[in-house]
Amino acid sequence: MLIAGGTKGVGLSFLREALSDDSFGRIYVLGRDFDRGDFPEDKRIVRIRCDITDKDSTDIALKMIDRKISSLVNAIEVPKTYFFGSDKDQFLSSDTSNIRFTMKVIDMLDPEFGQIVVYSTNGTYNVCKSAYMSYLDFTRRVNKNVRITKVIPQRDIEAIRFQVAKIMMFALKQPKKICIPEILVNNKP
Repeated sequence: MLIAGGTKGVGLSFLREALSDDSFGRIYVLGRDFDRGDFPEDKRIVRIRCDITDKDSTDIALKMIDRKISSLVNAIEVPKTYFFGSDKDQFLSSDTSNIRFTMKVIDMLDPEFGQIVVYSTNGTYNVCKSAYMSYLDFTRRVNKNVRITKVIPQRDIEAIRFQVAKIMMFALKQPKKICIPEILVNNKP
């Protein structure tokens, strides 16, 4: 399993949820800040420092994964910086990084059956988020061996991040023939 954005927020909550489940062996965690005092210690965790907005950092990080993975849990927030009329170069470089990252990881998924669970904030909808969600929908249609679930909380995530992590785990644990394309999460803790 690969958890992107696993050093804080929903990603860290999901990592804790995964560690409580004995069915997961090696867990690769991509993140920027492993120096936080609340990051768990476990022999199954492989820490990979990475900033997905930096293409070279992403390429180096993904080369550290030495096997096919069963699942990608993407808890990286889709950038909120690009709105209509903003800087085109920023959009084309850093703000498309989630798409670029996911495209690379799809090739690393188990070819028999891989799955992606994506946490998406439900704040201001912008071009970046729209592009990423469209990419995921397209990938679901053309790649029948990859199951994709988007977990979308209605409002502020901080109050319900543990609930969102449990829902993401629920999506991963579904039988292979079941695909839940989107799960909208009520914001009540």
